[in-house]
Amino acid sequence: MKKFHHTHRSVFLFLLLTPLTLCVYPIVVLTHVGQEVNRIYEGKEGYKRSMNFVGVFFLGFITLGIVPIVWSCRVSGKIGRAAKENGLTRPSTSGPSFFFLTILFGFLIVTLIIGLCKFFHTLNKLEQKLNAEAEAVAINAAKEEILEPIPEPEPEPEPEPEQEEGEDKQPQKEEALAPFEYVTEKPQPEPGPEEPRSDIAAIYHVAAREETRKWQVRMSNSDQPVKLFDTKEEALAYAKGLAARKRATVRVKK
Repeated sequence: MKKFHHTHRSVFLFLLLTPLTLCVYPIVVLTHVGQEVNRIYEGKEGYKRSMNFVGVFFLGFITLGIVPIVWSCRVSGKIGRAAKENGLTRPSTSGPSFFFLTILFGFLIVTLIIGLCKFFHTLNKLEQKLNAEAEAVAINAAKEEILEPIPEPEPEPEPEPEQEEGEDKQPQKEEALAPFEYVTEKPQPEPGPEEPRSDIAAIYHVAAREETRKWQVRMSNSDQPVKLFDTKEEALAYAKGLAARKRATVRVKK
């Protein structure tokens, strides 16, 4: 199940279509970039969502281009940090490198192309790896559902053979009663307090969050979500992957 669909952004098309579309194409591309960066950091504490680039573009006329420059450098830094957290060292980008290559020395064209290549290629590699991890979790969850054992049906009791007509029914012999005996009952110890069970497995709950319109995965003993997702299927696949590793169960709240 793919989470990110724009994983093959081309720097050549970006530079070519920018003047041909009167800056409409870069606005659309950078709007998608900002939304996907917010999805990558979704659920992390202390993260401030990036502003939609459409508003940033129009604020650039008032601030003489300062707001778009700050937005681009911050997004570039977020992409670089996320890539390092996921084990991607090359290609790499950061806020200062994007500023020097594309803003300060962008008039050299060569540095502008290098800066945009590092920016888009790092984001492409990061989203491709996240897609592969999501697909692996979904495949493992599907395999676990298929390999679940099917309970065998209980055997039906065999019917007793019917006695043919004409045959004399033999009276059943009554068992001889044992002589009456007095038996003294031993006093039973009083039940003590039940010991707490230690074999209770963890439970992952999958439920919708009304305030964010997202699907969350959280543990039964915690109110904080482990991770948030856009769809129920993604949250369920992630919860099943965690449950498989920790021998836990998954419950879905409608």
